[in-house]
Amino acid sequence: MSLLVVLGAYVGARLFAVVSPITLAFVVLLSAFTAPKAYEAKQEEVDRVLAAAKSKLDELGAKFKDK
Repeated sequence: MSLLVVLGAYVGARLFAVVSPITLAFVVLLSAFTAPKAYEAKQEEVDRVLAAAKSKLDELGAKFKDK
């Protein structure tokens, strides 16, 4: 858990070093309103891709647990 916190803090610091907080807030706000509409339009494709990604992650997780 602490590794995730450190990684999240690092990524956040690097992101804020490259992009201003105002720009980041604008992108988050814009995404919050456009992502649901895009999901409605492409729901079947998005669900298919997410299912494939989840199966790959589960497969990799099983390999990692075995070692």
